[in-house]
Amino acid sequence: MERDEQAAQQAELQAELNRILDREAKVEVRARAKSEELAGAKSQSARLSEEVSALEAELAQAKGAAKDAVQQKMQARKADLVMANAEVQTLEQDVAVAQQERAAVSAHVQELEEEVQRSSKEAWLEQPSR
Repeated sequence: MERDEQAAQQAELQAELNRILDREAKVEVRARAKSEELAGAKSQSARLSEEVSALEAELAQAKGAAKDAVQQKMQARKADLVMANAEVQTLEQDVAVAQQERAAVSAHVQELEEEVQRSSKEAWLEQPSR
């Protein structure tokens, strides 16, 4: 292979590697954000679950109009809990997808790094007087 062709191939491989490294960084940021969002949703779900438990205990003690008010509040918190749990499930799926994407991009980065290294070694070995 001619020197110019080798240099062009090297530049092309390096540019592709740089694009993939940039993508890897963006994927990492998205994955971290989704993980943080999931942690927040799990925290909210746990808080709502505790609140529902406390309202159930309060409901057992309440009488008359107070009991009706506690019942309504408990129903509202149970609805909030259902929504929070659905959000947790969605975010768990999003995090799994982000982890898969992260693994795929990392594998691609490794392949390109190996290709760049192999190409550089071949170019060095093909130089005159070697």
